[in-house]
Amino acid sequence: MTEKLGRYRALRQSCIKEVHTLHNLALKARDDRKLRTLFKIRFGDSDSVREEFVKQHANIILILSNDETADFDAEDKLKEDFNQAYYTTKSIYAEFFESNDQTELQMNVSRSQISHARLPKIELIKFSGDLKAFPTFRDMFDALIHNNTDLKDIEKFNYLVSSLQGQALSLVKSLPMTSENYTTAYDSLVKRYTNVRLLANSYWTEIENCPKVDCTNAYNLRKLLDNFSENLSALKTLDFPTDKWNFILINMLLKKIDPATAKDFELTHNSTEVCTFI
Repeated sequence: MTEKLGRYRALRQSCIKEVHTLHNLALKARDDRKLRTLFKIRFGDSDSVREEFVKQHANIILILSNDETADFDAEDKLKEDFNQAYYTTKSIYAEFFESNDQTELQMNVSRSQISHARLPKIELIKFSGDLKAFPTFRDMFDALIHNNTDLKDIEKFNYLVSSLQGQALSLVKSLPMTSENYTTAYDSLVKRYTNVRLLANSYWTEIENCPKVDCTNAYNLRKLLDNFSENLSALKTLDFPTDKWNFILINMLLKKIDPATAKDFELTHNSTEVCTFI
């Protein structure tokens, strides 16, 4: 997870550096007309730089959503600074080339319409109806598509349908693909798969159904503990008081390990106090 976060931040930082370099070139071109041709050429990459920034920023926010210590104000400030540089640069480009050249303007409009007809390449994870996978899917979809003001509702609907499989797809595929139906389809998914009771039940079932393990193999014990910890963390995010469940959890855990290890545990923790799991 840390390795991925570092890679996403490095890619995002590269986009930030690129847009600030272009922004500085735009400011210099205001005073030096000789730089305007170079600025015009380099400006052609600005949209792809912003698209990459949005993608990597969404990846970072998705990972940080599970980190209670994350500084989201700093992340928002970084995005705001990027957008400020990007849109200022875009306005300077319009000042130089669009307002005084009607032919170029028409060509730009035509290119924009063609580009808009082809949806930008955004890679989304697939969602097939697994309740536990929906929070991650929704966070990414919201960041890249649902809250993206550059996309029309019909385009968002297209992305939504293309990222669904199985039962999840069946829920929305009967709706005609129109702008008006996008919100209906999105809300239907959220209502179906944001079911706290069913989601909590799936996490608890994972704990209950853990197979018994022979703890002489350290890997088996680590896998068992990870299963408990991951599902308990998920339950905690749903506001369940998992820190009050130590008695239940310890007794469940003892039933999942081999008798010899359970005996050693009892001998080591020979006390009247309840042991803590969390």
